[in-house]
Amino acid sequence: MSDLRRRVLLVEGRDDQHILKNLFVQHKIPCYIPVGDESDEYDQEKVLILAREGVDAVLEDFAVRVKESDLVGLGVIVDADTDLGSRWTAWRDVLIRNGYSDAHVPAVPDPNGTVVEQRDKATVGIWIMPDNTVAGMLEDFAAFLIPDSDILWRRAKACVDQIPLAERGFAAVHLSKAYIHTWLAWQAIPGTPLGQAITRKYFDTKASSAQDLMNWAHRLFTVAP
Repeated sequence: MSDLRRRVLLVEGRDDQHILKNLFVQHKIPCYIPVGDESDEYDQEKVLILAREGVDAVLEDFAVRVKESDLVGLGVIVDADTDLGSRWTAWRDVLIRNGYSDAHVPAVPDPNGTVVEQRDKATVGIWIMPDNTVAGMLEDFAAFLIPDSDILWRRAKACVDQIPLAERGFAAVHLSKAYIHTWLAWQAIPGTPLGQAITRKYFDTKASSAQDLMNWAHRLFTVAP
């Protein structure tokens, strides 16, 4: 496969995989999700989006793939969760251990999405959900794609907020998940998964946060906007 110049994006799970695929499609970035063995389906003109089982699995796979020489770009999109700083440090450490220099790997993530380019190394991109600047996760990013004027969004948040803390079945860190999935339960097709909600245009895929993420993808994968 030495003649291939691959574009690979690693994400934490299938929700991430499908929301990213549908965002890429909306923004005309060629991409695909493998049906079977990824090695049988390489398409050097498209971004291969691979789902892993959580951030640790993404980090492990990333540490292997970053050594490969046939990459146009290797990207990762992971949640900051509760600690953006430690999340960034984990990825930075992998790059430094693999020969990327301090001069090329920033001490903090780029708010516009980090892209690391170094001679004789794979070009690497790191996006930490929701926006590289605050703690959070995929659902916080999805919330950025809902207009402030959306009445159901305001009501969904108010509905969840009215539940006494002692009666909530979800952890505090998952508040944004509760908001988003309550809101999705009130759409034309209740309970639509996040990825399909992009396709059904429940979210504003032209919102500035979506544009920022897609601009990062264009830079990383050298796809003309």
